[in-house]
Amino acid sequence: MRYSLRIRKASVTPVFFILPLIILATISCRETELSSGHMQLSPTPIKVNPSIIIDSSKNIMAELKSFKFDLSHRKGAGSPMEGFLLVEAVGLIEKPNMISVEATMLLGNITTKGGIVTIDEKTFILNPLTKEWEKVESEIGLLDFFDPQKGISSIMDSMLDPQLIESNDDRYIIRGEIPAPSFSPLLGETTDNDVTAEISISRDSYLLTNVRVTGRLNKLDEDGLVRIIEISRFNQPLYIAEPETE
Repeated sequence: MRYSLRIRKASVTPVFFILPLIILATISCRETELSSGHMQLSPTPIKVNPSIIIDSSKNIMAELKSFKFDLSHRKGAGSPMEGFLLVEAVGLIEKPNMISVEATMLLGNITTKGGIVTIDEKTFILNPLTKEWEKVESEIGLLDFFDPQKGISSIMDSMLDPQLIESNDDRYIIRGEIPAPSFSPLLGETTDNDVTAEISISRDSYLLTNVRVTGRLNKLDEDGLVRIIEISRFNQPLYIAEPETE
């Protein structure tokens, strides 16, 4: 009898060690099954093609009825233009043919203002020397040599080897090389070299909001000159009016 009890104790004792392990293993397997049933796999990131982003933005920008642009400079005083140095400019563009641009310029060490307004076939210039508006009698319209909307399209069309360098909740930033002549609708005659451009495109609307250009576009440009164009007030009324003349 004692022998029988010893056998039973010897056989029961390992069971108390093994049973918890079996229970834990069963629970673990069950939890694994449950969790796998509800587990959500992270989606594989989709590689964004910068060329497609640029094409989409170009189409959106071409449909705009109006916009505003601000031109400024970094790492240099400004853009040389016919004896003046263009420091900054603010432009309003409204289709089909209304433009107003006001500019801050340097004539030597003197800061002065200039401007130009075109409404249909009428063109007015703010003389930076007299600071008075004058009507220009010419059959050549401003859009024949200064066309911001065409310039924007030219910049986006001409970007070589575009690279997506940043993508966040608000915007895409794309960098590439652009031939300087692509800026001729904005600046007139340019050099023949390539420049580096970074463009910012809204992630939601695909509107082009910022262009940063580094490099020589004019033979008189300072080395390392950076031009920044900010674009805003998309499709908003801009109220371009004829200036008063004497």
